[in-house]
Amino acid sequence: KQLLPVYDKPMIYYPLSVYLQAGIRDILVITNPFEIDLFRRVLGDGGRFGAQIEYAAQEKPNGLAEAFIVGEKFIGSQACALILGDNIFYGDGLSRMCASAMSTAERQQTATVFAYQVADPERYGVVTFDALGKAIKLEEIVQKAEKIFQL
Repeated sequence: KQLLPVYDKPMIYYPLSVYLQAGIRDILVITNPFEIDLFRRVLGDGGRFGAQIEYAAQEKPNGLAEAFIVGEKFIGSQACALILGDNIFYGDGLSRMCASAMSTAERQQTATVFAYQVADPERYGVVTFDALGKAIKLEEIVQKAEKIFQL
């Protein structure tokens, strides 16, 4: 779905533009092995965006955290950011916040979690913060199949 058009461009262009506006130019696209060539055809090597794009396959959908395992050699010891290709992120100052988070991560070896409160958290990943704003728990809530298919 990340290659389907939203308005006049593929959905993947939206998170890609957040990276570019934040000054992130070395990008690893992780997808399943069956779609990797489609992403290569759409994005190429990243040169036309002023970036360098590489590709890696995640063999099975084992969750977001596995992206760091798949991309371990690409990341090395550098600060990194993870953004989902099927989410459209926008807002005044978003790119500035991303750039600031990357700069802080490089200096302090910390992580930043961007979160947004929603009315139906069971449809999303949930982050719990302590009183100082530090993320203390990340949880992905999955509805049980029997609940979805109840007659």
